[in-house]
Amino acid sequence: MAENITGLPAVDAMLDSVVRVWVNGRRIGSGVVTPFGLFTCEHVISDIGVYRATSCSHKEIKLGDKVAIDVSKDLALLSIEENYSPQANLAPGLIAGAIVFLVGYPRSGRRLVARTKIETVGRGLIVCNDDGLPNDISGTSGGAIFDEHGELCAIFHAILGRDLHGIRTNHIKNLVNNM
Repeated sequence: MAENITGLPAVDAMLDSVVRVWVNGRRIGSGVVTPFGLFTCEHVISDIGVYRATSCSHKEIKLGDKVAIDVSKDLALLSIEENYSPQANLAPGLIAGAIVFLVGYPRSGRRLVARTKIETVGRGLIVCNDDGLPNDISGTSGGAIFDEHGELCAIFHAILGRDLHGIRTNHIKNLVNNM
């Protein structure tokens, strides 16, 4: 049974789909397990090396090769060598004003779960306000932005100024469809 962290059972059930990503023994960022494999930001896995992931409960997740990369969108997909659950499903669409949850692993090591609101939906990116977030969330790149139904609506990409930027699921779908 999932922990009651957000107060929304569908979101709480997906929290363990967000994992820590390691490259060559160093924890670099976050990733999201989906039915297609593990999605993260390309800048998280840009180094050549051995990739692995660990869950919040420190379960080791064996990662395989890079399956697809889109450097222009900072998006990467890695294969997973074993069955892992839960797997995040992709949200069909987004609207400005929607409440979303950022989930990732900052360098502090503790899982971050933060409620925020979509400010704008652009061509490929969403922008959320970062009010109320810790000052340093580096390491959260590649983490998930879930909607209130527990569906993945974006991969967390960067903080620019006071805004959080996420890569929308339409880019994830395009990457999968072009494999």
